[in-house]
Amino acid sequence: FILPGALVSMMKDTDKSSFAHDIQPKLDTVAKGLSFTGFCVAGFLVGFGTKMANGCTSGHGVCGLPRFSKRSWVAVAVFFSTAMAVANIQAVYKLFHKTSFYAPTIYFKNADSFVAMASGAVLALVLVLNVAIRKGKNFGELFVAIFSGATFACGLIISGMVNREKIVNFLTLGPKWDPSLAIVLATTVMFNMFSFNMLKAANNKPLFGEKFVTTANSAIDTKLVVGSFIFGVGWGIGGLCPGPALLLAQYFIPSITIGFLGSLVAGNVVEEVMERYV
Repeated sequence: FILPGALVSMMKDTDKSSFAHDIQPKLDTVAKGLSFTGFCVAGFLVGFGTKMANGCTSGHGVCGLPRFSKRSWVAVAVFFSTAMAVANIQAVYKLFHKTSFYAPTIYFKNADSFVAMASGAVLALVLVLNVAIRKGKNFGELFVAIFSGATFACGLIISGMVNREKIVNFLTLGPKWDPSLAIVLATTVMFNMFSFNMLKAANNKPLFGEKFVTTANSAIDTKLVVGSFIFGVGWGIGGLCPGPALLLAQYFIPSITIGFLGSLVAGNVVEEVMERYV
C-alpha cells in the first residue's frame, strides 16, 4: 500500500504538465485550516471510532455497501451525516484553527526515496520469509494482498483522495463544494456490486483460499452506531481517514505524520483496552 505512494512521491519534481505531477498531493494546502491540536484530536477520534465500528470508508463503504450489509449501510449513513455536520460547524466557528500546541518542524531530505526503499525492503523480506518459513503456503493469498493494496493506493492517489482539501470541500456545503468523493465512492460501490456477486456466483471459493471470509455479525448494535459517530466526528474535524493519511505520512508533514497518525494509533489502542477491560 505504501510503496506505490512512495514511488509517486519520487516523481513530484517532474514537468508540471505531466500526469505524474498532476496526481501529486497538494502539499502546500494539505494541512491548511487546522492546527496541530486539531489533527491530534481528529486522529484519535478516527482511530477510536474505526476500531469500535469495525471499519470506516473503506471497510463499510467500499466493501460493505456492495454486499448489501445492513451494518455497513447504517455505519455509512451515520459517519457521513456526522462528518458533514461537524465539517460545516467547523467551517463556521473555525474549531481547532488557532489552538495553541507544540507543533514540531521536521524536514527530511529525500524522504520519498527513503520510504520507497524501506517499504520495498519490507515487502521483499515478507516474500522471502513466506517462502522460507511457510514453504510457499498461501503464497497466492500474499500476492493478492500485495496487488490489492497497491491497486487501492494507486486509486486513492489518481482520484485525488489524498488531497485533504478535496475531502473537506466535499464535506462542507458551500460555493467550493466538490462532489469528487461521492463520485469515487459511488463508482467503486457500483462496480463491486457486480464483481462481488459475479465472483460468488461463478465459484463458491476464491482462487487462493478455502472460502470467502465475510463477517457473520449482522447486528446493528450500540458499538456500531457510537463507533461510526465518533469516526464521523474525527473525519469531519480532520478531513482524513486512515488510508489517505497513511499515504500522506511519507511526506513527513508533522501535523499528519506525527499528530494525526500517532493519535490514530493511540485511539486504536485505547479502544482495544477499553473493550477488553470495561
